[in-house]
Amino acid sequence: RRPDGPVGRAFAALTPRHAPNVIDDAVAEAVGERETLRRLFEETGGPDEAAAELATLFDLAPGDDHEALLASVLGGGLDAALWPGLAGALSEGSVSDRKLADSLFDAVAARDEATRRAAYLGVFLTDKGQPRSPRSFVTKATRAAHGDVAAKLDAEMERLTGLLPKIAAAAIVARTRALLTLARATAAAYARAKSAEALLDYDDLIDRTHALLSRTASSWVLYKLDGGLDHVLVDEAQDTSPRQWEIVRKLTEEFLAGEGARGADARTVFAVGDEKQSIFSFQGAEPKEFGRSRRDYMRGHEAAGRAFADVRLTESFRSTRAVLAAVDHVFARPEAHEGLSSDETVATSHSTARADAPGVVELWPLTPALKAERAEEAWDAPFDAAQPRSAVVRLAESVAAEIRRAIDAGETPPGEVLVLVRQRKALFEAILRALKSRGVPVAGADRLIVGEHIAVMDLLALGDALVTPEDDLALACALKSPLFGLDDDDLIAIAPHRAGRLLDALADGPPQARAAHERLTRLAASAARRDPFAFFADLLAAGGGRRAFRSRLGHEADDPLDAFLDLAQDYVRAHPPTLAGFLVWMRAAPAEIKRDLDVSAGEVRVMTVHGAKGLEADMVVLADTCGGASSGRGSALLEVPRSAAGHGAAPIPVWAGPKADDPPALAAARAQVAQGAEAEHRRLLYVAMTRARDRLVACGHDSGRKRPDGAWYDLIHAGLIGSESVEAVDVGQDQPLLRLRLGAPAEPSPTAAEPPPPADAAASPVPHWLRAAA
Repeated sequence: RRPDGPVGRAFAALTPRHAPNVIDDAVAEAVGERETLRRLFEETGGPDEAAAELATLFDLAPGDDHEALLASVLGGGLDAALWPGLAGALSEGSVSDRKLADSLFDAVAARDEATRRAAYLGVFLTDKGQPRSPRSFVTKATRAAHGDVAAKLDAEMERLTGLLPKIAAAAIVARTRALLTLARATAAAYARAKSAEALLDYDDLIDRTHALLSRTASSWVLYKLDGGLDHVLVDEAQDTSPRQWEIVRKLTEEFLAGEGARGADARTVFAVGDEKQSIFSFQGAEPKEFGRSRRDYMRGHEAAGRAFADVRLTESFRSTRAVLAAVDHVFARPEAHEGLSSDETVATSHSTARADAPGVVELWPLTPALKAERAEEAWDAPFDAAQPRSAVVRLAESVAAEIRRAIDAGETPPGEVLVLVRQRKALFEAILRALKSRGVPVAGADRLIVGEHIAVMDLLALGDALVTPEDDLALACALKSPLFGLDDDDLIAIAPHRAGRLLDALADGPPQARAAHERLTRLAASAARRDPFAFFADLLAAGGGRRAFRSRLGHEADDPLDAFLDLAQDYVRAHPPTLAGFLVWMRAAPAEIKRDLDVSAGEVRVMTVHGAKGLEADMVVLADTCGGASSGRGSALLEVPRSAAGHGAAPIPVWAGPKADDPPALAAARAQVAQGAEAEHRRLLYVAMTRARDRLVACGHDSGRKRPDGAWYDLIHAGLIGSESVEAVDVGQDQPLLRLRLGAPAEPSPTAAEPPPPADAAASPVPHWLRAAA
């Protein structure tokens, strides 16, 4: 996936005949690919076979390979001897004609074929690779003065217009053949590695179970299983993959085959799920398979004369009327309901067991982008930091201020607040910072890469400085960390005018710098005589490192630090215990940790909507509502169905290029992927909105660019604005705040950790602490 990773470097020099020679270097990273893609590669067949079928789908002739088509750009075009004369005629024309002439002159002067071909195509194509429009290709005056020149150029334009799509299609075929060569060999190497250790991964279990139950010779297995199966429960059925459903059908096909040896024993299949909450397509989930399976079982029961119950559960025990009314308003419109479930004609309809409970839904005005945000930044500003007054930061501050107000007013305890985003990006980090700055108890990130946490990065920088004392940048990063506590002013007083290494300059600097030098000397001695785990464990414990990180970053630093020590311990068990080796190993295989935020610990939880699946809270804030369905989820890999292989054959995974280069078959596959992504985008909004019990707040920020079609903010706004129950509240901005409130106003609850005792507590034999919430 990454051009600078092992697979990217291997592919850069890859041709099908020598791909196996680079496989071993790529295996370590390639095994991280999705297992579904691994299986897809294995089922595709040989790279040459797949490429030949793909070429047929793209309407390429047998001899239309990429190199030959590229050669025909010059070889089958205008004779090079004519180029100077054509360029001379064009140079007598207008500015646009002279630009064409310049391209031809560049082609004449070029010394290699690639440069000559690019310059030649520049006569006929724009900078974006599209054919020039008639208005910019040989003006009317030049056509009148040099009709023969215009005729030759028009004929060549027509030829190239038909040739260029073939070149783009052939490039896709060549790219895909090379990718399949690498992927197939990598999958084989991965399979050998697992076989050597007698290991199976999760997808292996599914594949081998399916293969076992599908073979005729396995009938005795099904017979044995059938004797012990009375009831089958499929939970979260909307996230069950087609292959998993096939296993369920194999296990239950005898349930409706007749009485058999089991007599009249009633055996049941109970599948529970909600297509509207299917949001894990990247794990192979196919929500339509749930509806298809329901119809198959319904027909089977009807044919067997057995009762079949299709129970639709529309009553919620979680959300108030206001929240559910907002959900129904939003998804009542066909454009919002499309793809929500297999029954596209039925809008959502909910009732609640909390009919009299007060609830409120708010859609805040968008936080606008300020013109100052586009001002040029200082050269030394962090490239990945949000500007202090950017729309992202101001939205985060507004969200944090409202949460702080709700907590202080006794409306919502911290543990009953969920802030949901679509991705862990700038807004995610800004909300965490804003909550901490207001003293709001916050649980921190729900998922993080260990090596990307700032505390771990500081430890790695210190390791670099100890291993390579000449690395002044690493040392400067370590000095600014909580481990040493120096700031920019301290470094400016030492670094700019030093004669040698920054380490040596510390010894002659101010007292704080000299203290840092002495500590570095002690740490270097400790690192020399200890393994990486012992060194870092001592630094964080007896050395006060953990206490220093907590003082600046809070207790959320504990999780990545603990994970870092675990990794260090794993390293010294399996590798030579050198600090230099550990630093390389740590950066080569970054580990991810996930905090368990399923149970509230009295802190505000900030997480993605995917991470919040199954959770709930009194107050839910949807902060990231202005992105489109494909934001951050683009992929160059598309699956093209086989036309000649028959129904049920595995599609061909195609390494696509720019959208403009798509042949019709690939364009159709891309459109289908986009349609599926948009449907899941809307289902993700449904999941997000239904996490709220009492209060739902939706907000967003204006990026200064056109908002993508189908953004959550627009879907919610269009649903609420048409409801008679929604009031528009003027808050002094361009847009009003939309509020849907149903039920009696709630009485503020006490903010203390323990509620006040009831009036008759003294007479009650039950101790007050037993009445209090855990």
